[in-house]
Amino acid sequence: MVKTKSSVALRRAFVTHLDRTYEVVDDPSTDAIISWSQSGKSFIVWNPSEFSKDLLPRCFGHHHFLDA
Repeated sequence: MVKTKSSVALRRAFVTHLDRTYEVVDDPSTDAIISWSQSGKSFIVWNPSEFSKDLLPRCFGHHHFLDA
């Protein structure tokens, strides 16, 4: 696979998105909104409206739940 500037930038953006997602889910202060499932293999958005209104804009720069 040939690495181009755009493929490297896309990979970097993807890794950053994963890092931010992990930080939000792993933060105990957000457990009422989003947290790990009991197994720890997935996460659950408990309060989609708060997630869209508060966490998405702060952490991802938008408020569109389906784009997260």
